[in-house]
Amino acid sequence: MTAPASFLDHYRDGPYREFAQEYRGGGTFGVEIMQVDQGAIECVDPALPQVCFVSLVAPSDPFETNFGDGWKAHRPGHRFLDIQPAMTECGFRLPDLTLRVALIQQSSFETLLDRHGPTQDAFSGVIEKFRCLPGAIAALDAMWAATARSDPAASLDLDGAFLTMLGELIAACGHNLGRAPKLSDRRLARAVDYAETHIAAPLTVGELAGAACMSPSAFSRAFRVATGETPWAFVRRRRLERAGERMGRTDDTLTQIAAECGFTDASHLARCWKRAYGKTPRGA
Repeated sequence: MTAPASFLDHYRDGPYREFAQEYRGGGTFGVEIMQVDQGAIECVDPALPQVCFVSLVAPSDPFETNFGDGWKAHRPGHRFLDIQPAMTECGFRLPDLTLRVALIQQSSFETLLDRHGPTQDAFSGVIEKFRCLPGAIAALDAMWAATARSDPAASLDLDGAFLTMLGELIAACGHNLGRAPKLSDRRLARAVDYAETHIAAPLTVGELAGAACMSPSAFSRAFRVATGETPWAFVRRRRLERAGERMGRTDDTLTQIAAECGFTDASHLARCWKRAYGKTPRGA
């Protein structure tokens, strides 16, 4: 059997019993994410070019894995996160369970790591090292939730969750993110101007970083140092402030205001407004 081009193809066409969710993806980094309901099975995943972050969603009976160093038994009592390195043949003996899988191309992953110290080899032994990282698991769940949304903020939230997960993993490797690069006033102004100009459209960290002529990961950290908030928090706040300005000086409906300020619809605007301010906007 010829190895499939992607982990997604392997789930769809390989020995797995049920492919429960369609592929989802988005954001700056080409992240793919899926959820699989898996019946009891023994199988081997071929060497594939993606780095795979695998989280057990529905803990069940003990299972076994072989990441090239022999079979190991695992008794899940809680959520966990494993990393399947790219180009590694991995064996599984699985009971009934549900897996959530996020994937990124090896080249993209290595580019991100190069800026922060660890290499992909630093993630060897991930079974033992990364199983109990609640922050990383929560970030993967946030990525899954963001890919299910259609509002303009979804891509930024996906980027933010992915970078959060990466930061947790880098820290678990014994590295730190180092000093954030300085974001000059001119670069900051370009990024802010881009965000303000495209406030109603879907935005990604990559677009904002491009406006500032920086890499996405460096820009995210530098922006937070310079402003005290993340790029996605800044955009969310400005969308709400823009909506508040429109509500104060126009008689436009919430539906009209939502469309012009980067929200999916009036209900989405009302939910975000209540979450931020503890009350509903006028007319909601």
